[in-house]
Amino acid sequence: MSCGGRPDRHDATLSVSDATLVALVTRAHGRLARRLAEARPEPREVLGLGTAVVLHGALERRVLLAQSPVLDQAAVAQLDEEHARLEEDLELLESILEASPDSPDVGPLCGALLERLREHVARDDRVLYRLALGVRPDP
Repeated sequence: MSCGGRPDRHDATLSVSDATLVALVTRAHGRLARRLAEARPEPREVLGLGTAVVLHGALERRVLLAQSPVLDQAAVAQLDEEHARLEEDLELLESILEASPDSPDVGPLCGALLERLREHVARDDRVLYRLALGVRPDP
């Protein structure tokens, strides 16, 4: 406890149920898919959405994979690999933007990365949410 009678950050325990966490992550997945569908291949938009996808992937791994008896370790490793590749591509885009914002590589890289982000989230929808968990994120 802190001096003011409030629990210290380290003393607090997560009191949200597994079902609530799954519902929150599932709704966030649906919102992320909608934003990706509406996105344009603009560098800052791709960087922001890409970062959101990578962070959401970490949440999925932590919250959802523990709930799914269907996914084996090979499938989980493949998801981890894809998140790592997306992160590397985001870092590449960021470094190109910092070094040469007018580079002719920016447009094609943004377009390709946005398409990969869309494909990744759509695959997560099919494999992780629908097949493994039996839930459907909001369209």
